[in-house]
Amino acid sequence: MIPAGTVLFRADPVLARQLLTSMTRGGRRLYIFVNGTVSSQINELLAQLDTAVIMRSASNVGQGAALNAIVSAAADAGDEHIVLFDQDSSPDPSYPECLFDAVASVYSEAHLAA
Repeated sequence: MIPAGTVLFRADPVLARQLLTSMTRGGRRLYIFVNGTVSSQINELLAQLDTAVIMRSASNVGQGAALNAIVSAAADAGDEHIVLFDQDSSPDPSYPECLFDAVASVYSEAHLAA
């Protein structure tokens, strides 16, 4: 499975739960950067995610730095690909693989045409 990642900053607990539970179905690894303090509801949710790699900063380091940390952690773990979602996304659980297949198809067709 292609891993997914997101940055949580002042996240709405309901929306965060939708994204995080959707993306961890089937054992998908999920990289989460907690960018500053979060509610007790978010902390309880994070504690329930078995396949999550959770990084935290006590203060807001910015979206770019947080995304860079996610990508670095995924690369360090040997992941060749990762799909990043905004914290209020609600993708279908199959979206990372569908996106990868679409990109791979376009890439393959471009090489055949060259």
